[in-house]
Amino acid sequence: QIEMLDKIMYRESRCNLYAINKTDPNGGSFGLMQINGFWVDFCKLNKKRDLIDPSINLRCSLSIFNYAKSRYDNGWGPWNEQE
Repeated sequence: QIEMLDKIMYRESRCNLYAINKTDPNGGSFGLMQINGFWVDFCKLNKKRDLIDPSINLRCSLSIFNYAKSRYDNGWGPWNEQE
């Protein structure tokens, strides 16, 4: 899965820790994996800006991946990718 993670991280943020896309719905998307503000409560974060921290961003990404994998059998689905 590391190759897919690398691909998505590069596509989403060009591996920029501080990437923010304010035009995305739900308050924008943040960090390496461009996690949308929609996921803040799911990841039990205090605020969207917490997603700028790379360790938080990647842990939240893993939680989202695991949720999508168990629910839809496609962990990369939230990033519009197929496994």
